[in-house]
Amino acid sequence: MKTVVRFVLGISWVLAAGVAAALPIHNNWAVLFSGGYDENNNRPRYYQETLRMWNITTGILGFNPANVYVLFADGTDPGADQCTSESGGCPGHVTSDWSAVTAAHSSVLSASRFNLENTLSFLSSAMGVDDSFYFWSFDHGGDDPTSSNPLDVLLNGWHEDIYDQEFAAWVDPLNIQAEIYAFGQCHSAGMVDDIQALSGNNRFAAWACAADRSSYGSGWADAWADGLESGLRWSRDLGQYALVNDIYGPNGTNEETPGYWGRNIHIVTNEIPAPPTFGLLASGLLGWFASRRKLSQCGSSTHADNMATSHDLIDATDGVVGEPS
Repeated sequence: MKTVVRFVLGISWVLAAGVAAALPIHNNWAVLFSGGYDENNNRPRYYQETLRMWNITTGILGFNPANVYVLFADGTDPGADQCTSESGGCPGHVTSDWSAVTAAHSSVLSASRFNLENTLSFLSSAMGVDDSFYFWSFDHGGDDPTSSNPLDVLLNGWHEDIYDQEFAAWVDPLNIQAEIYAFGQCHSAGMVDDIQALSGNNRFAAWACAADRSSYGSGWADAWADGLESGLRWSRDLGQYALVNDIYGPNGTNEETPGYWGRNIHIVTNEIPAPPTFGLLASGLLGWFASRRKLSQCGSSTHADNMATSHDLIDATDGVVGEPS
């Protein structure tokens, strides 16, 4: 009997070692971005949610703080960079406090185009092929005024803008295991079509609203963070949780049109389960059709369990009310 037990335990140990060996040692990296545009438009919720996401990545998810880059407003400049009001006029200003973040050896930089491009360029050379990258943004966003394409959008930095095609070009050189993008700003889905067009098959992206719509308050950003804090780690689970629990989404006031697309990635272990051959073919076809049905309604709570969901990137419905993010 003891021999059998030893044999079973030995087999279990070998199997466990094999599973461990199947997951190569890797590093998780993250960029948390919130431009705010200027001191009058940089609302308190941007600071609160960015600090919350830093605490989640470095605390709950266990990312090395040195691998987490915070690009926020004017960075660590001592000048006041944050409005004291969540909406309307700005009765006063305060300075964002990043002392706890810098003390933990995370980098805090101003949310400029230059800093975002340089940070991504540095990471493209610093990250190994087994590493993973998490990009999170919660900020103002807008239409690209130079383009008639409704999917061309911009992300507000500090006193300047970052265009969607620029951002895609900056992340294109990443040669790593997995990439997860979470966009919480207005017109956020417009960032995703450019990422979809990149080569490779290792990405996931979620968004708060369609490319022609606004996001409101911190509804989607709160839901995404809540999902992480509740223990969700797979990207599609997080995307679905944010869609269902966004208080401004289809199950709330229906002012936002959240959605998600891409591979199912574990945000900590960076595992990507291999889909069945038929599922791979079906997901490719769904992704192809979904990317072209740009004027269909975004944010349906039903989705196919494959690489590309049927959530479209733009919504042509009108009548949105509320306070845009």
